[in-house]
Parts: sequence; structure tokens; C-alpha cells
Amino acid sequence: MIPAARLALVATLSAAALCLVVATTGGMTGAVAAIAIGLFNSIMFPTIFTLTLERSTAGAAAISGFLCMSIVGGAFLPPLVGKVAEHAGFAAAFAVPAIAYLAISAFAFFAHRAPIQAAPVPAAEIAH
Repeated sequence: MIPAARLALVATLSAAALCLVVATTGGMTGAVAAIAIGLFNSIMFPTIFTLTLERSTAGAAAISGFLCMSIVGGAFLPPLVGKVAEHAGFAAAFAVPAIAYLAISAFAFFAHRAPIQAAPVPAAEIAH
């Protein structure tokens, strides 16, 4: 079994590397690399969610809300990529998601070091 933090770290670093491949190559190689980024995105979301829930002292509802707001924040990246592509070109535009993936890599790295919090026992279970 692969620890979630290690899986997230590998997925984010791989996605960042694939952004570099897309930016530096063209043709079929770049196209396959761009599609492969989606594979690593699909691995990242559930692992980030799990890592955050396991390592936070806040309630699950608060963490879930925070993660949903983070997803909305990520929705600003595609327009930013478009603006960078308009001004600096298609290859330079892939620096935007690469930087985001590197930031998520840092999260995965530090999450590996963070202790897993014990799940709180609901009050109803304590009373019975």
C-alpha cells in the first residue's frame, strides 16, 4: 500500500514534469503529455481530500467547505493560463499549472510529516 502523502507527491511532481514536456515539445508527444496530466489530476483530488481530513484538527464539515473553496480558487487558473498564453505564448502558459502543481507538492511533502489526528467520537456514541 502506498501512503497517501507519497502518492500525492508523486502525482503532483509528475503533473508538473508533464507541463514541462508540453511546454518544450510539440506534436503527439506534447498531446499525450497534456492528456496524461489529467490522469495525475484524478489521483490528486481524493488524496488531497484524505490528507487534509486526516491531519486537521477542525471538523470534517469545516475542512470539506475549505476544500470546496479551494476548488473554486483553482477555477481561476484556466483564465490565467489563457492570459499568459495571449501575452507570452502557449509554452509559457504551462508554467501556471506547473507552479500550482509544485505548490501542491509542497503540501503533500509537509502532510507526510504532519501527525494524523484521531477522529472525534460523536457525543451520541459516548452516551451509550
